[in-house]
Amino acid sequence: MKLIVSLVLTVIFLSNSPVSVALTLEELEEGSGLKWSDAYKSFLEPILKDYNKNKSHKAIAAALREDNSELAIGLAWSAQSRAAAAQVAMQYCNQDRTNRGIEPPCEIVVNNETVLPLGKAVLGNIAETDPSNVWLVESDTTSLYLIGSIHVLKPTMFPLPWVYDDAYAKADQIAAELNILLMTDPQRQAALQNLALTDEKAQKKNMPRDTKRALKRFVKSQGATIDPFYRLLPIITATQIDLLTTAALGYTGNAGFETHYARRASADGKPIIELEDPVEAMSVLTNLPMDIQYAALSDTLNNIEGSAEVYAQTLQLWIQSDAEALYDFSVGLLRRVPELQGFERAFLDDRNHTMATSLLPLLKSDKVTTAMVGAAHLGGEQGILNLLRAQGYQPVQLNMAGQPYRAEP
Repeated sequence: MKLIVSLVLTVIFLSNSPVSVALTLEELEEGSGLKWSDAYKSFLEPILKDYNKNKSHKAIAAALREDNSELAIGLAWSAQSRAAAAQVAMQYCNQDRTNRGIEPPCEIVVNNETVLPLGKAVLGNIAETDPSNVWLVESDTTSLYLIGSIHVLKPTMFPLPWVYDDAYAKADQIAAELNILLMTDPQRQAALQNLALTDEKAQKKNMPRDTKRALKRFVKSQGATIDPFYRLLPIITATQIDLLTTAALGYTGNAGFETHYARRASADGKPIIELEDPVEAMSVLTNLPMDIQYAALSDTLNNIEGSAEVYAQTLQLWIQSDAEALYDFSVGLLRRVPELQGFERAFLDDRNHTMATSLLPLLKSDKVTTAMVGAAHLGGEQGILNLLRAQGYQPVQLNMAGQPYRAEP
């Protein structure tokens, strides 16, 4: 089970009652972010016609050759959930990709009627002079590259802009909220799973009626039974929903920012430092009062429709590298429910102080460190950037070419 709430930036969607709307080639082309050739359109037209006449939940996965000369396709429909449709579409796409000898990986391009941008198009219009999510923090003895990351991406979004690889290459060691490569450790998994569990009878009795009904609808849409969810704390159930729906959109932690660079660090022999103790970080959340946890679960379930746009906005703000705007947007999602202001403090402010404290010794060492934290942790009055400034450091934002960013007048 992937139980670390920090791996999910925002609530995204799953349609429990899909409404079939016929997609057009024009909508597919516009949503993909790439211009389709006439040959692609001729190839896709009968596929899209077949897709439109079948029932939701359904998905299309595709893989494009680097020169856009050929693509592989995988289709699924009448699945139990968005996530199930995405999984089947990816399986068929990977078979077709192998048969055609296409090297780039498959990705979800349509889920039900939601068209998703292709990974290669998402980062396609970035200029070297644009700001990045990399901040250079210098001390008397060393340099720290502080990166605001995004935890879930598409595999096709790599390689990222040059500045990120450069910050990694310059590092003697990397630091992250947690070492994702250690999450398969049995002892750690057991500790996290124990934190996630609660009394099933008490949960059935105490869960608000409206939340219980919404959860039952969601569970039914997954073709699952509800009893296992009663054994999990509400905040953990909300996280599990996030993980399922993220995967349905084609964005996964397996292709996340930290996962990518942790794997490279492991291959290159670079040490990985954890800025938080995962069990302690999880405890902060699992120890939240139950009314806050129920509010978080209810908010996740009640804001299902349209939340694909929320994730798209989050991703766009990350690409724009505006730490304050991303913080404000993330907090705004929480503040729409008064009870979640307690969640805001635990999820952001408290953890920001923990991570900033962990960064200070690294700035006193003689090793260059590249630290990666969720981008929402950088901005705000209690954000890591301000906490470092309070300690006398002056973080400098870099542009995509690795030079100090200068905003246009």
